[in-house]
Amino acid sequence: MKLKNALRGISNNLMLLAVLMLLAGSSVGCKAKREAQEQERQRQELVQSTASALRGLLADPNVSIEELESEIRRIEALNLTDPEVLALLEQARQLLERKRAEAAANADRPNDNPPNPAVLSREQSLRLSLNQIQDAALANDIDAANQRIAQTLQQFASPDAPVLIVVAREGAIVDYDEPTTIRKYLEYIKDTKNFNKKIDLLELDAQGKITLLELSNP
Repeated sequence: MKLKNALRGISNNLMLLAVLMLLAGSSVGCKAKREAQEQERQRQELVQSTASALRGLLADPNVSIEELESEIRRIEALNLTDPEVLALLEQARQLLERKRAEAAANADRPNDNPPNPAVLSREQSLRLSLNQIQDAALANDIDAANQRIAQTLQQFASPDAPVLIVVAREGAIVDYDEPTTIRKYLEYIKDTKNFNKKIDLLELDAQGKITLLELSNP
């Protein structure tokens, strides 16, 4: 009888120990789950804030080279793998390269034979407008892109003003892509989200409106 009672006591103790271990394991599992959920929440917030910051950079027509360089370095250091962030980051890198190329082109412009001030002013205004259409499209802000297109068309004598794109140049011989109009070309920039051409020539009428635009690869 004593042996039977002793065995029963051991069995009860083992069951109690098993219950305690199960409860302890459940508590640890719940804590780990809560920690994982909190980490995921923080990651999502970081992804959203980073994507928002990149969209803001791409939509800002006055963003500087220094600002782009600083933000790109900061975001690259985060090592995020979210597809949207990676796509926006690549667009920011492309914008930085364009701005660097424009800065270099302006620095290399000869000063001994300055261009017509009216043409230079119109060229700078047009380049800014074309970049703004692209940046709005990159930010998926179609309304803003359409508004920029309407504003840009006001710089031209007609929405059907010709746009010539140089594909090859050898001395005085120039080969052009199929001619298009400025309205079609602006829509093309919006659809492709890309403007990477150099303005070679602007022709203006007596009112200072653009009657012909010639572009080439930088």
